[in-house]
Amino acid sequence: MWLLDTRVCVSLINRSDELASARLLQHSRGSVRLCSVVKAELLFALRNSSRLAENVQRVEIFCRAF
Repeated sequence: MWLLDTRVCVSLINRSDELASARLLQHSRGSVRLCSVVKAELLFALRNSSRLAENVQRVEIFCRAF
């Protein structure tokens, strides 16, 4: 099992790290997890977002995948 950290999640959400995306796709869907602390950190970071509605939707869609 693999646990994603917040930095990697942000890179994946922003599509700014092709290597992270490629590595994620190498693993089966059930083998990669997102812990509750990372989810909370992603949601907390939204408080400072200038595009709140758009980013909330992106984070929610991302988290549903795990």
